[in-house]
Amino acid sequence: MKYLCLAYYDEKKLEARTAVEMAAIGRDCRPLGQDLQRSGHLLEGRVPLVRIQ
Repeated sequence: MKYLCLAYYDEKKLEARTAVEMAAIGRDCRPLGQDLQRSGHLLEGRVPLVRIQ
């Protein structure tokens, strides 16, 4: 079985984060993505930036 996870965020809150906070988010998420890729459950790994108004 494979899953698709869509992530939505509050653009203003994300833009308010510091570079250190953004690096921590990436550092925390990267191993999870790597585990999904190794197990064959990762369908797509890119992050499209789409702005909806």
